[in-house]
Amino acid sequence: MSEGTTRAVFAAFAGNLAIAITKAIAAAVTGSGALLAETAHSIADSLNQILLYVGIRRSVQPPTERHPLGHGKERYFWALDRIAHPHAAKAESVPTGRFLAQLRDPALRTVLYEDSAALAGLVAAIVGLALSALTALTALTGDNLYDSLASGVIGLILIYVAYQLAWRARGLFVGEAPPEEIRNAIRVTIAGMAG
Repeated sequence: MSEGTTRAVFAAFAGNLAIAITKAIAAAVTGSGALLAETAHSIADSLNQILLYVGIRRSVQPPTERHPLGHGKERYFWALDRIAHPHAAKAESVPTGRFLAQLRDPALRTVLYEDSAALAGLVAAIVGLALSALTALTALTGDNLYDSLASGVIGLILIYVAYQLAWRARGLFVGEAPPEEIRNAIRVTIAGMAG
């Protein structure tokens, strides 16, 4: 089991739980529906970290008679979706889109996507709340149009993240071959071992 992945999952759990508590307090103080939606989002992210940890733990169990090939795919099931040398990717200045496309560790991918969605959702909630507070219409009529729009944006962010995680997981579940660069590296390694 990757110690770095486990630490990332624990850190994400603690961070999401702290953020959920903070958002809940802010939602209670401001009455913002967008912040309430973000509170639910952070609670769901916290619970998801528990599922990721279960997947990591189960994936390292040794083979059994019933599972002769081991339990490695448990990681993908519990994540619903590794970078062997993360520093190499940084050194090569891999573009963000390519980095995300090559990211195979389902736990790290989920943490990255969830935390990015949490930040984007929080920005949407803050913008909606600020626009609501600054509008004379809200003060006069109690109309929270911008807060409601922010809640809708948060929902779209969550739908997008769920789609991305599910689409990336598809290849892992159906046994899709790794990218051409990885296959070439494997061929070179095998050829070097044979010679």
